[in-house]
Amino acid sequence: IARERLVDSLRKKKNVVWDATNTRKDYRKKILTLCENYKAKAEIHVLLTTVEVAKNRNKGREFQVPETVINRQVERFQLPFSYETHEVFYKKLSLEIDHEEINV
Repeated sequence: IARERLVDSLRKKKNVVWDATNTRKDYRKKILTLCENYKAKAEIHVLLTTVEVAKNRNKGREFQVPETVINRQVERFQLPFSYETHEVFYKKLSLEIDHEEINV
C-alpha cells in the first residue's frame, strides 16, 4: 500500500517523505528509481549515531527491534553517497545516552 501511495503522489508531483531504514544501497535504489522515473528530485537524509546509543534508545521503544536485527543492519550498512541521488545530507545525532529516555 505504501509503495502505491508513493507512486500516486509522485505521479501527481506532490512532495513526499519516505521514512525508512534503508541501510543498503539496493534497498534505496528501488525508491530512488521510482523518483527518477517520475523526474522527482530525491534527497537522502542520513541520521548518524553510535551503535551503543541506538541500542540503548531501542530499549526505550514500545516495540523494540531485536538486537540481532540491529547487529545485522550495522554489519550490512552501506553509507549513501552523492552519486546515488540529487543530494545526501548527514546529521550526527547526539552521541550521549539520555538515561531518562530509557525505561529499563
